Amino acid sequence: MSYIQVTHFSILDVTRTQDTVGLGADDPDVFAYARKEDRVLMTFNCRDFRVLADAEPDHPGLLLVYQNKAHSDMRTAGIVSAVGNIWQTYANGVRGMILTLNDFQWQNTSPEQSRISPARG
Repeated sequence: MSYIQVTHFSILDVTRTQDTVGLGADDPDVFAYARKEDRVLMTFNCRDFRVLADAEPDHPGLLLVYQNKAHSDMRTAGIVSAVGNIWQTYANGVRGMILTLNDFQWQNTSPEQSRISPARG
Protein backbone atom coordinates (compact mmCIF):
# COMPACT_ATOMS: atom_id res chain seq x y z
CA MET A 1 0.00 0.00 0.00
CA SER A 2 1.18 3.50 -0.71
CA TYR A 3 0.19 6.96 0.33
CA ILE A 4 0.46 9.58 -2.37
CA GLN A 5 0.61 13.27 -1.58
CA VAL A 6 0.77 15.91 -4.27
CA THR A 7 2.43 19.17 -3.36
CA HIS A 8 1.80 22.51 -5.02
CA PHE A 9 4.70 21.63 -7.35
CA SER A 10 2.85 18.51 -8.57
CA ILE A 11 5.55 16.24 -7.22
CA LEU A 12 4.45 12.91 -5.83
CA ASP A 13 5.51 12.10 -2.30
CA VAL A 14 5.03 8.35 -1.90
CA THR A 15 5.24 6.74 1.52
CA ARG A 16 4.99 3.02 2.16
CA THR A 17 2.72 1.67 4.88
CA GLN A 18 5.50 -0.40 6.40
CA ASP A 19 7.55 2.79 6.89
CA THR A 20 4.77 4.68 8.66
CA VAL A 21 2.27 2.53 10.55
CA GLY A 22 4.29 -0.68 10.33
CA LEU A 23 4.26 -3.86 8.33
CA GLY A 24 1.07 -5.83 8.85
CA ALA A 25 -0.91 -2.87 10.22
CA ASP A 26 -4.69 -3.28 10.32
CA ASP A 27 -6.63 -1.63 7.49
CA PRO A 28 -8.49 0.79 9.80
CA ASP A 29 -5.15 1.97 11.24
CA VAL A 30 -3.73 2.54 7.75
CA PHE A 31 -6.86 4.45 6.68
CA ALA A 32 -6.81 6.53 9.88
CA TYR A 33 -3.16 7.42 9.30
CA ALA A 34 -3.89 8.53 5.72
CA ARG A 35 -6.75 10.73 6.95
CA LYS A 36 -4.71 12.20 9.82
CA GLU A 37 -1.75 13.00 7.57
CA ASP A 38 -4.02 14.17 4.71
CA ARG A 39 -2.55 11.66 2.27
CA VAL A 40 -4.26 10.02 -0.68
CA LEU A 41 -4.24 6.26 -0.21
CA MET A 42 -3.47 3.86 -3.06
CA THR A 43 -4.21 0.19 -2.48
CA PHE A 44 -4.64 -3.21 -4.10
CA ASN A 45 -7.01 -4.12 -1.24
CA CYS A 46 -9.97 -2.56 -3.01
CA ARG A 47 -12.85 -4.22 -1.20
CA ASP A 48 -11.77 -3.48 2.38
CA PHE A 49 -10.64 0.10 1.79
CA ARG A 50 -13.74 0.96 -0.24
CA VAL A 51 -15.81 -0.03 2.81
CA LEU A 52 -13.68 2.20 5.05
CA ALA A 53 -13.86 5.14 2.62
CA ASP A 54 -17.62 4.79 2.21
CA ALA A 55 -17.99 4.90 6.00
CA GLU A 56 -15.72 7.98 6.32
CA PRO A 57 -16.39 10.11 3.23
CA ASP A 58 -14.19 13.00 4.43
CA HIS A 59 -10.90 11.46 3.33
CA PRO A 60 -8.07 12.79 1.14
CA GLY A 61 -8.92 10.33 -1.66
CA LEU A 62 -8.70 6.64 -2.37
CA LEU A 63 -7.04 5.15 -5.45
CA LEU A 64 -7.92 1.52 -6.07
CA VAL A 65 -5.86 -0.85 -8.23
CA TYR A 66 -7.67 -4.02 -9.28
CA GLN A 67 -5.48 -7.03 -10.06
CA ASN A 68 -6.93 -10.21 -11.54
CA LYS A 69 -3.68 -12.09 -12.20
CA ALA A 70 -4.23 -11.40 -15.89
CA HIS A 71 -2.11 -9.89 -18.64
CA SER A 72 -4.07 -6.67 -18.24
CA ASP A 73 -3.03 -6.19 -14.61
CA MET A 74 -1.32 -2.88 -13.94
CA ARG A 75 2.40 -2.81 -13.42
CA THR A 76 4.44 0.00 -11.85
CA ALA A 77 4.78 2.09 -15.04
CA GLY A 78 1.03 1.84 -15.70
CA ILE A 79 0.23 2.84 -12.14
CA VAL A 80 2.51 5.88 -12.32
CA SER A 81 0.99 6.88 -15.67
CA ALA A 82 -2.56 6.45 -14.34
CA VAL A 83 -1.78 8.58 -11.27
CA GLY A 84 -0.49 11.29 -13.60
CA ASN A 85 -3.71 11.07 -15.63
CA ILE A 86 -5.75 11.46 -12.45
CA TRP A 87 -3.87 14.61 -11.43
CA GLN A 88 -4.43 16.04 -14.94
CA THR A 89 -8.13 15.18 -14.80
CA TYR A 90 -8.71 16.36 -11.22
CA ALA A 91 -6.45 19.41 -10.93
CA ASN A 92 -8.23 20.50 -7.73
CA GLY A 93 -7.52 17.20 -5.99
CA VAL A 94 -9.40 14.02 -5.23
CA ARG A 95 -10.63 14.71 -1.69
CA GLY A 96 -13.55 12.43 -0.86
CA MET A 97 -13.26 10.54 -4.16
CA ILE A 98 -12.83 6.83 -4.70
CA LEU A 99 -11.15 6.29 -8.06
CA THR A 100 -10.08 3.13 -9.86
CA LEU A 101 -6.61 3.54 -11.34
CA ASN A 102 -7.39 0.88 -13.96
CA ASP A 103 -9.84 3.39 -15.49
CA PHE A 104 -7.08 5.96 -16.07
CA GLN A 105 -4.81 3.95 -18.37
CA TRP A 106 -4.98 6.07 -21.49
CA GLN A 107 -1.95 7.23 -23.43
CA ASN A 108 -1.65 9.97 -26.04
CA THR A 109 -5.40 10.57 -25.92
CA SER A 110 -7.67 12.64 -23.80
CA PRO A 111 -10.04 10.89 -21.36
CA GLU A 112 -12.90 11.72 -23.72
CA GLN A 113 -11.19 9.74 -26.50
CA SER A 114 -10.52 6.77 -24.27
CA ARG A 115 -12.78 3.73 -24.28
CA ILE A 116 -12.82 3.95 -20.48
CA SER A 117 -14.49 6.85 -18.75
CA PRO A 118 -12.44 8.35 -15.88
CA ALA A 119 -15.61 9.37 -14.07
CA ARG A 120 -16.11 5.89 -12.59
CA GLY A 121 -14.95 5.46 -9.03
